[in-house]
Amino acid sequence: MEKLCEEFELCPKYCHLQTNVSTCFHYQIKKCKGVCKEEEPVELYNLRVQKAINSLKFNTENFIIKETGRTTNEYAYVLVLNGIYKGFGYASKKKKITSAADYFDLLNAQKENNDVRRILNAYVGKNSTSIVPLDYVSKPFELNFS
Repeated sequence: MEKLCEEFELCPKYCHLQTNVSTCFHYQIKKCKGVCKEEEPVELYNLRVQKAINSLKFNTENFIIKETGRTTNEYAYVLVLNGIYKGFGYASKKKKITSAADYFDLLNAQKENNDVRRILNAYVGKNSTSIVPLDYVSKPFELNFS
């Protein structure tokens, strides 16, 4: 969060990094544009907040990262659905995989965390040719009360 504050000139007070202060310390050292002191319009500040949020998102929400496998007969993949890391797996080059469900069958499920997201964002930014978009629509949760 501190890195985002610095990169997008966000206010540490408004990002909950500094508490019990009337204005943030960054305002005093000219790293905050003064939203905490009502010197910057909230609308302008919110535009930078939105840019910071967008910097954390992937260009496409559903994709695999396809890479070299453990053997010449397979490839490795990382699965991301709805913008969330789901895990990794290995698939035979001979088997035709056509859907996210097919990747799920071979998946080593993992949990996403900030470190994983940072690594994936950096990797995706530098290796766009390894990205394979997927058609995936999550099904709504259905309750049956009958």
